[in-house]
Amino acid sequence: MEMHRLRVFCRVVELKSFTKAGESLRLSQPTVS
Repeated sequence: MEMHRLRVFCRVVELKSFTKAGESLRLSQPTVS
């Protein structure tokens, strides 16, 4: 589970958006935030 959270965090930082990170990882925005 920790690797998944790290991957999500890195994607949010890279894209500077919870919504865009969620879309790129095929996750809902509430799951990402």
